[in-house]
Amino acid sequence: MDKMKVTAFVLQRISELRLQKGVSEKQMSREIGRSASYLSAMINNKSLPSLATLIEICDYLEVTLEEFFSADYENPVRVNRLVAQARRLTDEELDMLTHLAEHMNRLKEE
Repeated sequence: MDKMKVTAFVLQRISELRLQKGVSEKQMSREIGRSASYLSAMINNKSLPSLATLIEICDYLEVTLEEFFSADYENPVRVNRLVAQARRLTDEELDMLTHLAEHMNRLKEE
């Protein structure tokens, strides 16, 4: 993959995950300890963050680097939120949640 494609992918992925989290570029920039225009400038200049900054961004977005780069993880922010909530459920509640998810997936297949 050439550098332009990698840059486009990384910037697009940051935007997608930021939107899933429901925060603006300005808010995210400030909350990761950068200037309010940091993300906007990076996207407009089509420049990649350093690895250390990308790790900070992933931490902020609550995704792993694997989830960030994997095409198999369309909605990692939402999935991670669901998992965090599921960890607080009883066994019976987990069974009910699993049953609901299985039912919803069967309906999609029909």
